[in-house]
Amino acid sequence: MSYLAMSNISLILKDSASSAVYRSKADAVTERINRLFLNTSTGTYAVGGRGDGGSSQCGQGMSIFEGIVPAAQKTQAVAALRDGVTAATNLTNTAGQGPVQGGSGPHITAGMFGIKWALMALSDNGLNDLAFEAVSSPSFPSLGWMMKNQFANATTTWESYFYSNNTFSHNHPMFGSYTVWLMQSVGGIQPHPAANGMDRVLIKPRPPQALNSATVQFESARGLIMVSWNQNSPAGAQLNVTIPPNVRADLLVPGADPGCLHAVGTVGSGNFSFKGTRFCTTSSTPEPIV
Repeated sequence: MSYLAMSNISLILKDSASSAVYRSKADAVTERINRLFLNTSTGTYAVGGRGDGGSSQCGQGMSIFEGIVPAAQKTQAVAALRDGVTAATNLTNTAGQGPVQGGSGPHITAGMFGIKWALMALSDNGLNDLAFEAVSSPSFPSLGWMMKNQFANATTTWESYFYSNNTFSHNHPMFGSYTVWLMQSVGGIQPHPAANGMDRVLIKPRPPQALNSATVQFESARGLIMVSWNQNSPAGAQLNVTIPPNVRADLLVPGADPGCLHAVGTVGSGNFSFKGTRFCTTSSTPEPIV
């Protein structure tokens, strides 16, 4: 939330008084959201208020990702999001050029604002395999269907999940927040909560089991940050990280079992390579203490 961002900025500027004020405002917003929408018995954030039921991927995702959910309801809230994604199957669309009958399996139904929240909430809670399955589904609605369907195979993201030949754009950032998940979860490049001008970053990729390899890069003001991983290289699992000058990176890729790829610690600039028999976790990794 913006109040939390301002609180963090104030801390970086060593203005603890302002930071406390913004934190208090964020807490008040959190309390009001939970009072108006949270069903404390089920952990769901209901559309239209607590009494109406019908939680959404957007509402669950936002509440989980932004840290709004009380600790007592966290497990239930994540389960509700998981179930909502899993239950989004065989969906029908009649808008645009249609009708389109979706297929089985999980799908993301959150809109342009909720996509990032839903996907990152899944990833942060050990469900990145489910997130990847939903995004890459070959059936409507998904990026997979958008890229290969009976109407036109997209080479850029559309303004709508469905195909429109007369109203909605075929080159539009409407669903651009998918890239947040690709960059920060699949690739694992995240700004450190205590970063000042991107002088610190987190490296915490969560490779989905169904994805063989990935490479992401971010051109920061201090230079190129790049993460590349492969789950099935000739040597097993491999992780390569590039950090530019004047940047510190916290590596958060734990491997608890023997043979697991393990990359945990803080490094400076340079090129780093890590190997193991496999990646052993796609679950949440605790953030470093700021």
